[in-house]
Amino acid sequence: MLCTFGLEMYLRLKIVSLLLLFAMPLLYAQDPYHYFIDRSKGLPSNSVYDIFQDRIGFMWFATDEGLCRYDGARFTTYYSDQQTSRSGSCISEDKYGRIWYSNFDGYLYYLTNGKLKALGNPRPRGYFKYGIADDFLYVIAEKGIMVYHLRTLQLVKLIPFTDKDLSAASTIDNKFYVVGAFLYEIGNGKLLQKIPFPKSDDNTSLHPVIIQKSAKGVALVSKNSNYLHYLTSRNTLVKSVRAKDLGFVQNLSSTTDGLWFCSPKGAQLNTLSGNYENYFGSYNISYVFEDNRNNYWFSTVNKGIILVPDFKNKLIEMSSRPIRLERYYGKLLISTEDDALHELDLKSGVKKEFYKGSSNHAINQLYADTLTGHIIFSSNTFNVLTKNRHKVIQARIAVKEVDKLDDKYYSFAASGSFGLFRLNHTTIKSEWDKFYDQGERNLYDFDQVPLHSHLNAKSTAYNSVNKAIYYATNLGLYVVNLQGQHEIKFNGKSLFIKKLVAYRNKTFALSTNGKLYEIVAGNKITLVHAAEGVKAAYRISISGVSMFIYANSGIYRYYLSNGKLIKMPNFYQDFEVTDIVEADGKLVMATAKGILLESLSNLKQPVKKTFIVGNVLVNNEIFNAKQLLKLAYNQNNLEIKYALLAFTPKEKTDIYYKLNAQSWQRLTEQSGSLKLSSLSSGNYNVFFKVGKNQQPLIVSFAIGKPFWWSFWFICLLVLLATTVAYILYRYQIKKNNLVNQQKLDRISLENNLNQSKLKAIKSQMNPHFFYNALNTIQSYILANDKRQAVSYLSKFANLTRTILEMSEKDEVSLAEEIKTIGFYLDIEKARFDADFDYQITEVGITTKEDIKLPSMLLQPYLENAIKHGLLHKEGHKYLNIIFKKTDDKLVVSIEDNGIGRKKSMALNQIKQSKYKSFATAAIQSRIELLNKNKFEKISIQYFDKVGENQQSMGTVVVIELPLNEN
Repeated sequence: MLCTFGLEMYLRLKIVSLLLLFAMPLLYAQDPYHYFIDRSKGLPSNSVYDIFQDRIGFMWFATDEGLCRYDGARFTTYYSDQQTSRSGSCISEDKYGRIWYSNFDGYLYYLTNGKLKALGNPRPRGYFKYGIADDFLYVIAEKGIMVYHLRTLQLVKLIPFTDKDLSAASTIDNKFYVVGAFLYEIGNGKLLQKIPFPKSDDNTSLHPVIIQKSAKGVALVSKNSNYLHYLTSRNTLVKSVRAKDLGFVQNLSSTTDGLWFCSPKGAQLNTLSGNYENYFGSYNISYVFEDNRNNYWFSTVNKGIILVPDFKNKLIEMSSRPIRLERYYGKLLISTEDDALHELDLKSGVKKEFYKGSSNHAINQLYADTLTGHIIFSSNTFNVLTKNRHKVIQARIAVKEVDKLDDKYYSFAASGSFGLFRLNHTTIKSEWDKFYDQGERNLYDFDQVPLHSHLNAKSTAYNSVNKAIYYATNLGLYVVNLQGQHEIKFNGKSLFIKKLVAYRNKTFALSTNGKLYEIVAGNKITLVHAAEGVKAAYRISISGVSMFIYANSGIYRYYLSNGKLIKMPNFYQDFEVTDIVEADGKLVMATAKGILLESLSNLKQPVKKTFIVGNVLVNNEIFNAKQLLKLAYNQNNLEIKYALLAFTPKEKTDIYYKLNAQSWQRLTEQSGSLKLSSLSSGNYNVFFKVGKNQQPLIVSFAIGKPFWWSFWFICLLVLLATTVAYILYRYQIKKNNLVNQQKLDRISLENNLNQSKLKAIKSQMNPHFFYNALNTIQSYILANDKRQAVSYLSKFANLTRTILEMSEKDEVSLAEEIKTIGFYLDIEKARFDADFDYQITEVGITTKEDIKLPSMLLQPYLENAIKHGLLHKEGHKYLNIIFKKTDDKLVVSIEDNGIGRKKSMALNQIKQSKYKSFATAAIQSRIELLNKNKFEKISIQYFDKVGENQQSMGTVVVIELPLNEN
């Protein structure tokens, strides 16, 4: 590649380009068909100075906005904070895959791993091409040529250089050439030789020059003169003469076709045969590049990039849009939308207008009779021209289509009727004479006969093999044969057809809903199944052995010989093609941009398709192929970068992908990324393919199972589960045992409570108590004290009933307890005559019914106080019972003035063989049972009252009961 723009030359080109913008015409008529790639397509800048293609296939451009990459769909521009300026040129690639370019300040930059870095070379001598050859990088600096090791980019040596006439530099065949007073050849990190540089015939310097590799050797061209030199194998410079009409030459490039001279007046090709060809004379061309698909790229200083897929393809621009095409005596007739007819010579490319109507209506119907030379067409009138361009018919009838039957008659389809017409009064006999003779003629100022009126006919086609004329109308499809005319139906229903064409023994009909039918002998109609995939077809035409189907989705070619259907390249859709014919080995298309001529041989060549899978990102980090096969379970969000390197519309195609065995899906973008999110563990293959029949490209990766799915973890989990299950089992057994024990304890508790209650009852209803009570009643009766006897007997009965009722309850109210105590103490009082008193006091108690306490709990303490404390006391006896309520307790104090616990115990020991108290043991057992499994417990305290001389004065029993208020 050649890069020769210095800063001074760069400014000069800018000025020249602005002048040429106003001075030059827009386009040479015979330029090959081309596409523009400019800012409207995403190019960073319309000023492009260099073009390069890397080994993968990406295109690289050096623009005013810096270095950018192009994949056919997207532009990626690379910047660096170390850039002194962005504009530059001289793009190349080293063997390590790094992309290099130099800005116009002379500083080098290279792209690696997606980042643009500066070489950090010393102050340059000016703007000169750097060199990459073998393992060395050569940079021209102020003090000489800096030699760097290519792999490490470390400075190896400095080659001193004192030549002040440096003009150009370039790498050719692994040698770095520098042009100055001599031609310097550098290789293997050292100066190999210097070759004397020639002078012009008038002994003046040829500098500045451009140096480039060519098929004839190293080429050197003077930018301002007419000289071209080649360096021979003997290291001599041989002079040649180049074309003179370009003036200033600003760049030189080499392709397989020859050597290109780039100038503000376009590009000139010096072919291998020595001829000169000029292209794009209205553009300021800065470089020409041929890619690996033989596409030609022309960079311009101010118009972006011109892309030429094939120099054989031509576009003949027209001031008015072409509508219909007809072959005519080796030439091509073209009708346009402004009521004009043109004739095109396909060999010379010369086009001329031979008819211009005044209506400015489009000529949508054109028929050329190559036997008689008549040209039949319709705009706002129906017209017929002779071979000499004389108009013989101009009738006010809207003829939609005509077709020739024989040497005498034509069929026509028109608004209002369909029928036959003729152009001369020949005496030739025709088998259609009877139809013509029976009709009414001269209704529209020419020889015609309607075969059916009062309808709108849209198309007509004559099948000469089947001797049948077909007419498509708004009332259905009609056929006229030698036996007569009738409507043809499909499955018993009328067919509404918009276009008819005939080929040999077949006739094809395109319906208004886009379906294609085939009519054969006997007027049998079938669907053309090969065309069922064509959506929204609106027109058909036949040229040669092909039928072209025009649809919203593109143009399809149906081969009439074998019934094969193929879709034509996508770019035809951008042209809005209205008609196609095959002529002179070319496919000629009437398009919105003019007449496009494409070589049929190019259509048969396979289109190269390069599909690239780029980086694979896992959780937004780049992974290589080996890493992809060992992903962790949480590395399950992948993004696969891809690109289809399709630079011309013909190369563009659909891209499909599938994941594992899933169905194929179409990617909506030609260049982009495929995102796969939240994938589960397993092995994956992502298949990509270009088109439907290409060999797929595979991206494989494996997402590991989470640790909880590993064998050791499962074993550990099973062991843990077994251990937990065993522990739970043991715990449940223990719990069940505890529950059972609690149930047994509860039953035992209930039994003990019942027994304690029975003991309490027994203590209250023991034989001594009943015996004493009955003796008291008997004494009252014997004393004839009936009132006391009745009263005492009533209290005894009430006490007995109350005891029996309370025995059925676990708890009683304080009111019931005090009432029972009263009955009991009144009965006991009778035994002591008049020397026993008792008192029941309530402190802080407002409602006795709301306070609950265990039934028959206090009576045993009263019994002990009477029997063991008061019974043996001489003198007055009293018993004081106090009920006091605190916040959460009921405090019961039982105070007597008896003999005290010590003296009572001494007396009990003396007579223990004779008497045993039920109350003491029963109450103690019951208290323990009531306190069991309770947080707030019943407490009992005993206090001995003593006098000054430590004599006993009685006993106080304090019982604290937790309150359970309802």
